[in-house]
Amino acid sequence: MSEGGDEWDCSNIDNFAERVEKYTQEAQNERNSENDGVDAFRPRLRRRVLLSDRTAYMLSLDELRYLPKFLCDITLRTPDAEINEDHFQYWAWTGCLVGIHNHIQVTGDDYGSFSMTRFDSDILRDLSTLLQISLLVKREESLVARGIDVPSHAAIEYNPSYSAIFTDSFRILTRMATSVLEGLLRRRCKALNKDGTLKDRFIDPSFEHIEKNEHISDEDKEGLRRVYEDEVRISGYVNRRIARFWEILPMWQKEYAEPATKEALGEIEHFDDETKKNLHYILGDQMDTIMENLRYHDSENDFYSFLSNVRNPTAHNEQIYHSLASIFVNLCCMVFWDQFPDAFYDKHRTTFFETLDGHQQWGLSPGFRPTYFYPL
Repeated sequence: MSEGGDEWDCSNIDNFAERVEKYTQEAQNERNSENDGVDAFRPRLRRRVLLSDRTAYMLSLDELRYLPKFLCDITLRTPDAEINEDHFQYWAWTGCLVGIHNHIQVTGDDYGSFSMTRFDSDILRDLSTLLQISLLVKREESLVARGIDVPSHAAIEYNPSYSAIFTDSFRILTRMATSVLEGLLRRRCKALNKDGTLKDRFIDPSFEHIEKNEHISDEDKEGLRRVYEDEVRISGYVNRRIARFWEILPMWQKEYAEPATKEALGEIEHFDDETKKNLHYILGDQMDTIMENLRYHDSENDFYSFLSNVRNPTAHNEQIYHSLASIFVNLCCMVFWDQFPDAFYDKHRTTFFETLDGHQQWGLSPGFRPTYFYPL
């Protein structure tokens, strides 16, 4: 695959698009045959669609950067917004490398004088926690499948917090993922400080967008300028305190993303009719409200704008879109993989398996060590 002349190896995932198309069509056919989806969901939860003949650690770094595109398609184009075995394996392998990276931060080991200074231990620990929560359902089902007793009713009485967290794990996951994603993006984009402030003037994507929108009155345009800008405009440039979520995603894609990531984001960015139709089925009236807002801002074909409309009410506790939690988790993983140098990944993919049986003390608390993520 390539974009703009940048070539990258995709030999392990060259047939993934066909697999996703076949799988999502099967799911749609089940819905059309009046299957309520509940019985079908459990078997598909364990099924591997993409990684049926390979494992996540076999993929190259570029393929790990591109894989979220296919994972998002599975969620966005299936009636139950499915999360299947492919998601869990990808999240687990990501968590493993987050643990190795965090180990470097905590211990000071340079592993060949390598460091990723913009991804500090705070954001890595948040990402680790996010991924552990995302794996909670999978781990519980694995215990049951292996005949291992899950926490008894007596144990839950002593610690009801576990039951509550397990039951609402995806509500927690959705809200946490929106926050972690924004933190990762702010660190990935060098034009931003960690608090989201712009280091220098940056072309304001909202200016031309607002001026050309025929659906926005002159009075509303003036109001939007006051809200969106800090009252300073020079030749299409603005000084602003904080870059907003819907602006950081395209900033990452256009200015900082690696070629494979950029190509995947270009696919994700386009909000096609098939995805919209399925989201209407998943979200119902909520989707109508979102689309009305997107049309008002002339951005009904922009998936970034859709995510912003999901992110804001989720972050501010106005509405929970837990069906779409996996989208934000996949994007978090995508940002993480995007900032890896190839040499570092190739070395420590090998390092991890060499030390897996050696019971290495990773210098991290339990739950954040690489071996607590993978193998799943």
